[in-house]
Amino acid sequence: MATDAEHDELLDRVVTVLCPDAEHDGPCPVPWATTSVAGDSLPPPERVALVEAIEETNWTAHGDPERLDPPLRTRLLGAATDTAAADADDDVRAG
Repeated sequence: MATDAEHDELLDRVVTVLCPDAEHDGPCPVPWATTSVAGDSLPPPERVALVEAIEETNWTAHGDPERLDPPLRTRLLGAATDTAAADADDDVRAG
């Protein structure tokens, strides 16, 4: 987990990538948004849904959803290793 300072620094980096002139007036020419959540604050089903949503936005060169690196996936799921998480894993593999 990130500290508050690490979190803020990471979001600042994201802004720099998405909007190189973060000090401009008005909205960005290309709309964008970002959000963050303390994953461990989510109940297990919501944590599983978040991991699934992340994986569904990561695509392989062959056009298939790419699962997260297992250690990162385990870290994100944390305590969400209940039946819902196991069922969700089966659904993703069967997809």
